[in-house]
Amino acid sequence: MEAGVNIIGPKEGYSPQIGTLVSMMTWMRMVVLMSVKGMNQEDLDFLLDNKANRIGALLLHLAATDVY
Repeated sequence: MEAGVNIIGPKEGYSPQIGTLVSMMTWMRMVVLMSVKGMNQEDLDFLLDNKANRIGALLLHLAATDVY
């Protein structure tokens, strides 16, 4: 785990607002990775009901927004 990952706020090398955004994104990355660690294909494809999203689909959405 990255040192200080639970501290949200300005980071050295960035403007205060961008540093805060970077710290929030870093924290969220850690939380998401910890939540899905050890999941297999069946877990990622699980569909609770026909109005829900699969965990894998939500991860693809996060990856797409990160690239964007």
